[in-house]
Amino acid sequence: MSAAFLATPETANPWKPLSLVIAVIFGDLLVITGMALGLGLGIGLNHNNQNLTQVVTTTTTISTTSSTTTTTSSSSTVSITSTTSTTSTSTSTTTTSITATQVVLCVNTFGSSTTFATGPQSVSITSGDFNRDAQSDLAIADITDNNVGVFLGNGDGTFRSQVNYRVGQEPNFVTTGDFNSDGILDLVTANSAIGTVSILLGNGNGTFQTQIIESSGTNSFGLTSGDFNGDNMQDLAVADSGDNAVSILLGNNNGTFQIGVPYNTSVLPNFIISSDFNNDSKIDLAVTNGDSNNVGILLGNGNGAFQNQITYQTGTSPVAVVASDFNNDGKVDLAIANNVTGSVSILIGNGDGSFQSQTVYLTQNNPYEIQAGDLNNDGNVDLVVVNSASNSISVLIGNGNGTFQTQRIHKTGSNPVSLELDCGRLFRLICKLNTLLERPEHSLNQAWSETGDRYILKLFRDFIFHSIGFEGEPIMDMAHVIQCLNKFDAGSHDKICLTSRDEQNVMIVSYSELHQAFERAFTELMNYGSTGSS
Repeated sequence: MSAAFLATPETANPWKPLSLVIAVIFGDLLVITGMALGLGLGIGLNHNNQNLTQVVTTTTTISTTSSTTTTTSSSSTVSITSTTSTTSTSTSTTTTSITATQVVLCVNTFGSSTTFATGPQSVSITSGDFNRDAQSDLAIADITDNNVGVFLGNGDGTFRSQVNYRVGQEPNFVTTGDFNSDGILDLVTANSAIGTVSILLGNGNGTFQTQIIESSGTNSFGLTSGDFNGDNMQDLAVADSGDNAVSILLGNNNGTFQIGVPYNTSVLPNFIISSDFNNDSKIDLAVTNGDSNNVGILLGNGNGAFQNQITYQTGTSPVAVVASDFNNDGKVDLAIANNVTGSVSILIGNGDGSFQSQTVYLTQNNPYEIQAGDLNNDGNVDLVVVNSASNSISVLIGNGNGTFQTQRIHKTGSNPVSLELDCGRLFRLICKLNTLLERPEHSLNQAWSETGDRYILKLFRDFIFHSIGFEGEPIMDMAHVIQCLNKFDAGSHDKICLTSRDEQNVMIVSYSELHQAFERAFTELMNYGSTGSS
């Protein structure tokens, strides 16, 4: 999966940056930017755009000579191995060097953005399928109007007008969960002005019930959910910056919660996540302490209680943290965005709940949010950092050993804040593909022959879409891959060239044939599995 970023129009904005969601929906790439002062949502959508044929990578090599490089596709064939382009250079105020052989991000492939009105100051955004139509919907917290605006997705990158739901005063954070175990997504906000959380139970049709209000602590700023006591009910952990504590609210499975139990942190806890840091199958917590310049780790006991925090030094004013496995050792690591020092701290996990000392990587000014994901499909986790003062996004490509490459900068519009990668139809398709392609070589169903559907699926797995770099090595061209996947999803009659890494094997087949074979094989596998065969 790759990510594509859209530069939204520059607009005067005296507020802190607000919210950004990047949704990769199969058939379309979608960029959603939430901004302050009623600027609304900026939607950038590529409807199978044939201009999506050239991907370039910007590095952080800055020179005193200003130039801007613009790449335009002059020809493109169906075969992934053939793409030509022309490049022109003009003078501008910024110089970035382009590395043609290291394909990572789609740049400037979208048309004008479409704006959807939100509240006056939308500060947090989350996504989910609120009406169970298999389309991505949005929920946006607005601290001026004290509500959550829900935008139901139409499935084509557009959204219906927002419907507002009242929550507590100054909701600073919104996220999703199932707090009454009915299989329907609910919403919860952290309300900083009054120290409460608001729970909006979902009805399953895109509407939500009137808020349930629970007390948390003073200046509730961030929250996370999980089953902290092993009762299969969702609980909450709230970062209360005014109390220098984390409040644990155990769930009653009906949308209400027990009285919060506080656990001391350092000064100004402002962001919190949950994960398992010591591999004991019990949920632990990590909280950034903004005025103490550290991250606190609270190991869970599995009964709803947590141990005293252990702190690890970060940069100045940490404001966000994300957990993932950066060195592929099966242990959870941490990446922290440091707002004042303009950096990211990497803490490699030891697998026992402890972490190694930080390694620091520079970003641009005032990073405010950080997310992790495999952006270039190489199996290694990369980082995306939103820089509020610089109106930019820094991408740090992971090397798979716990280290990262120098940041690659993409300019955005007016001040994005949070980033969420949502996959929509593409994610569901890949899940389908994995169901088929990760199955053992020995098929339990002998009807899958090497000359039929099984063979085409084997090609789909074993052969890659790629282009050839300057040194003759294969390069994954994600924009072209997505273009091919679009045609695959649509059942296009265009031909696709599947070429092996060593260039020794080629198979030409239409997208339609490949799509039909895939659907037949998936149906066959599901039907075969449902008979109870093993």
